[in-house]
Amino acid sequence: RRREWQGRIGRDEPSSAAPLYSCAVCALTFDRKKQLEEHLAGKKHRAAEAAAAGHWAAFQRSSWSEASLALDEQRALVTCAFSLPAFLDGLPSRSRADGSGVAPHVTISSLAPHKRLMLWRYLRELMPSRPLLPEVFAQLERQHGRFARVKEILESGQVFAEAEQAVLRSDPDAVVQRGKAATRRGRSCSPSVQRAIDVVCG
Repeated sequence: RRREWQGRIGRDEPSSAAPLYSCAVCALTFDRKKQLEEHLAGKKHRAAEAAAAGHWAAFQRSSWSEASLALDEQRALVTCAFSLPAFLDGLPSRSRADGSGVAPHVTISSLAPHKRLMLWRYLRELMPSRPLLPEVFAQLERQHGRFARVKEILESGQVFAEAEQAVLRSDPDAVVQRGKAATRRGRSCSPSVQRAIDVVCG
């Protein structure tokens, strides 16, 4: 039982195409048992386990519990790392050539129970400084369900994550120094654009 909880380790049938060992808590796969064992003994995995335990405790206090799912299944969904491809798999998509994107009519309440729990995990990790974010969306679903659209939640989450990373990557002291130097030369200082993200919300 401890082995299962430690990493929800899965061993599939041998195949040259697929890794044989996995750690669901960290969403990592390995070709060799030794690699998995080294990962399970590492600091990152132990930190992920501690975080997963915190997620499970928070989930149990939340309003997102799903009576239609067994407790073990709920725990697995909440404690395993969020995977966007796994979450999107099977959801209605927009009629685009590449098939990407969630259809605008998909709301939180229209999600299957296991998808709702995956979304809870996503929201919980999106803003660690705001651990009650999932409850905000639960309240939105209860009061104005038609506005709790999954497409916009994911797009807004992507924008937030990108903006947060841009801020964390910036060196405020360097920006201030460039601004002072540009002002002395009589020029305005504007950052160079290195990446543009096209996100359109309804």
